[in-house]
Amino acid sequence: MKYHYFKDNQLLGLIEEEEGIGFYLYIYNPETNKCIADHLQDTYELAQQQAWEDYKIPRNDWKNCK
Repeated sequence: MKYHYFKDNQLLGLIEEEEGIGFYLYIYNPETNKCIADHLQDTYELAQQQAWEDYKIPRNDWKNCK
């Protein structure tokens, strides 16, 4: 599964599940659209928590990529 976070039509965050490994949190620079940080967590909830603590991305603002 993938989840994304957009603000002002700019992709700022992506959480992607890597089966058997965990959940990667990717953070993007809105000016360049390049990934500037990535983190691996065991669960989706931990990835959300890190996004909030480190980047102030609200937990309820993540949307499922369909």
